[in-house]
Amino acid sequence: AVLWHGGESPRVLSFHIGPLLAARFFPGGDYLLTAGVDGVISIWDAWSSFRPLRRLNTGNIAGGLYDVGVFPDGSRIVALGGADGVTVFDAASGAVRWRNASEDARRHLSARIAVDGSWLVTGGSYITQSPAVVWDADDGRPRREIRQLNERIRALELSPCS
Repeated sequence: AVLWHGGESPRVLSFHIGPLLAARFFPGGDYLLTAGVDGVISIWDAWSSFRPLRRLNTGNIAGGLYDVGVFPDGSRIVALGGADGVTVFDAASGAVRWRNASEDARRHLSARIAVDGSWLVTGGSYITQSPAVVWDADDGRPRREIRQLNERIRALELSPCS
């Protein structure tokens, strides 16, 4: 990953083995998450570190991680990837808060979190049509599946008013 702050020289963040597939800033912009095919989530000081402050080994080496996200209050991290499907981690301890490894969840490529942090949506698949799923952020229960789409979902985004 290359991190660039305006007119400063870019910094290369290179502690992942293999390609990097996702990067997201924590709220406030002081920390950065990165994730890739190595199944590791790295947390970086966005302003000064050349080494990760912390690394969460998700155990998802076979499938890699397709996307990551940070909840608005910075307390939780969501990761999508391979056999683990959708996983929400505690940002401070790295403990798994909940995981859903259903067949649909294992196909998902993209995750977005509501501005109030009460729910998240995941979806997308390169291979087959797969529903988008709205999850309860606290316990991981699916709130809604959106199956009426005729096209494959490749990416998701939420309105800032979500």
